[in-house]
Amino acid sequence: MHPILFSIGRISVYSYGFMLALAFMISTHLAAKRARIFNIPEETVNALTFIILISGIAGARLLYVLMNQRYFMGH
Repeated sequence: MHPILFSIGRISVYSYGFMLALAFMISTHLAAKRARIFNIPEETVNALTFIILISGIAGARLLYVLMNQRYFMGH
């Protein structure tokens, strides 16, 4: 796989980030589709996936800072 899918000027689209975003969108769609079977409102699924996305990003950043405490304490 190519590390950079394409570039538009100074902006590059990386394959890992693109595939991660694509997987998140597909899984959200499939979860919403399955939620209809169990009579769960689509708004609930969308709200939950938004919370999961924000929590995942914040948690990953927090873990990164905790793993590199020496660097962040010095700067």
